[in-house]
Amino acid sequence: MDLVESLREAQKHLRELLCDNPEFQDYENLTAMIARYAAVAEGAIAAGQTEPQEPAASKSPAAPARSPTGMRAVQDSAVEYLRQKGSRASSGELFPEMVRRGLLRLGQEKVLTSYLSRDHDRLDNRRGEGYGLKEWTTRPRPGSGAPVGAPRGNGLEVSA
Repeated sequence: MDLVESLREAQKHLRELLCDNPEFQDYENLTAMIARYAAVAEGAIAAGQTEPQEPAASKSPAAPARSPTGMRAVQDSAVEYLRQKGSRASSGELFPEMVRRGLLRLGQEKVLTSYLSRDHDRLDNRRGEGYGLKEWTTRPRPGSGAPVGAPRGNGLEVSA
């Protein structure tokens, strides 16, 4: 176990101990709000506005109504993030992004992994590699016994 992993485990343990404390919950919520509104303010300053404003809702009548929170919103946001990044991401990388987008609060790491693990059509999770898009999974995993470069389900049979 490397140093960073040990530190993350210690941090996780402390968070679990503190998560039932109402004052700590207030602190976590406040931290998430600051992160969200700081991102909004930075966007306003970059756009040349003097006062930060909430992001405008879509004015397009064709835009479907979508709940800003909930499992589907988290899943959609994770898919969007992975497409923009172009590679796999761990839940530790995805979680701060979901908090920044206002979809989850600090302390809801397990909620994120629960939501992402239910999107079988678009996401997969490989141990040690993180979450990725199913559309990227065209090559077999190393050690799977499948010929290298062969797409899955091509009818080839490989004897072990």
